[in-house]
Amino acid sequence: PWASGPRGGQRGRLVVENVRTLVQSAAEHCALMRIYEEKDGKNTIELQKPAREPYQKFEAARSELENLHGTLAHALFERIVDFLWAVAWHAANTVADQMDSNEEGEEEEGEDDGEDGDEDEDEADEQDPFGDDYPGSSDDAVDDMRQLLKAFHGMFHADEPFRGVRCSLASEMEGSPVLESISRVPGAFGAGGLNAIRLLLPDWSGCAEKFDSTAGEFLLKAEALNLQVVLELPAVPGKVYEDWLRSLARSVSLMKCVRGVAMPRIQDLSRATGLMAALRQGGLTQ
Repeated sequence: PWASGPRGGQRGRLVVENVRTLVQSAAEHCALMRIYEEKDGKNTIELQKPAREPYQKFEAARSELENLHGTLAHALFERIVDFLWAVAWHAANTVADQMDSNEEGEEEEGEDDGEDGDEDEDEADEQDPFGDDYPGSSDDAVDDMRQLLKAFHGMFHADEPFRGVRCSLASEMEGSPVLESISRVPGAFGAGGLNAIRLLLPDWSGCAEKFDSTAGEFLLKAEALNLQVVLELPAVPGKVYEDWLRSLARSVSLMKCVRGVAMPRIQDLSRATGLMAALRQGGLTQ
């Protein structure tokens, strides 16, 4: 989920508009940096001057997105920017490499003499027109692919992947011994084998107490053992369940071990908007 606060519905349009500007300006900038017509008497830097304007648009959109920190999680903002920048360079380099390949047979041997020095000078000066915050250029489409895949992976797996088990919470369950056993499962190279629990909560929607002490003690113990928890909730659309989820979220929002929720009884995501809003209103925003 991209919203780090309850204002996603109000500012979502701004996020989308600025991401669209990032896509367009990055693509135009990278294309102008890599695909241009060679002209006598002009070095690479002069030929790439038209790329300044689209980069300025990119910078403006990036700055506005960063200022939407109350709506867009900062870590996700950074990964979106990295991903789009790598995609733009990958596309530009792929096209430029193909153009170079097509022209390769037309070049005479010996034309490359002395080019290395000019190329080094161009690389040294390349970032000057764009400022110190310039994310960097590329001439390697394969490396660009690695970078965009890394950024794309980071959007969904910023932390260590979950490796865990599913537990059903019952009032008589001995939480501490179970959690301690899970935390002691060995993994590779001395690391723990399991780091997460998917905790199935009972349906407390009709109860006066929306979150009982047994569940609270379970989560506190999980947090002490550095176990991550995903709450599995038997919720379905309806005001009764929205009230329960809002109250439940208030009870667990300060617990760092709670990393998400799962609602397997929801088949149509379009009907879950009220439940998701209730969770965010209660403080579960990630």
